[in-house]
Amino acid sequence: MGSTTRWVAGFCFALLFTADICGGQTFAEKRALAAKALAELHAKAEAGDAKAQSKLGLRYYMGEGVEEDFGAALKWYRRAAAQGDAQGQCGLGNCYSQGNGAKQNDAEALKWYRLAAAQGDAEAQHCIASIFEFGVGVKKDKAEALKWRRLAVAQNLPVAQYEFGVMYQHGDGAKKDVAKAMEWYRLAAEQDHVPAQCALGNLYRDGFGIERDRVESYVWFHLSAETHQLSKKWRDEVAKKMSAPQITSAIARSALLRTRIDAKAGK
Repeated sequence: MGSTTRWVAGFCFALLFTADICGGQTFAEKRALAAKALAELHAKAEAGDAKAQSKLGLRYYMGEGVEEDFGAALKWYRRAAAQGDAQGQCGLGNCYSQGNGAKQNDAEALKWYRLAAAQGDAEAQHCIASIFEFGVGVKKDKAEALKWRRLAVAQNLPVAQYEFGVMYQHGDGAKKDVAKAMEWYRLAAEQDHVPAQCALGNLYRDGFGIERDRVESYVWFHLSAETHQLSKKWRDEVAKKMSAPQITSAIARSALLRTRIDAKAGK
């Protein structure tokens, strides 16, 4: 399996993966709640609930709350997909794309992605876009990739918005337009998409096609630094050229953005 195939599959699983967060309880209480939730999920999946089956498949694939088991993931994805569940179909596509739990098969992966995408699954639509953009098991086709990415963007999928930003920033597939690139990056960044936050930080820092703004650069690097190591370095480098009041202002603005982002995500 090529590195591009692994990237597409891993990327798509990153889109699908979510974690439930319990607040205000002790560690033991959180473990007990998680175990109860898992048992309930198993019961629903065994009873034939397609949504529960696809969620259980995802847990086994990611090793979230259970031991990682690709075979079990495949089993539950198959059951969900057989009932026409889009997330199960997309997960099954990922299994074939990455060759985990099943023999790697690009054609089979694309088949399942298409079935999920036909139901409006944004992640599957974006996976198809990536397949055609990089030529994974198919001939590269920028127009086909753009068609599918537009569908994902229409559903407000942050990674698709980020890719639109890249397209406009570099003029690859569209006329170069830094202002439009920043609009798309901002839409993704405000959904907590770290690469988009980094892209904004870099553009404001370097002033390529826009006016340089170190405060804004610091804001976006500070947000992405929560999970992105390089952003910490970039933020600290920008800070060396800022005054103390500027840094204080940037930190305050970053805190406001974090509150807004978390509120949108229901955290």
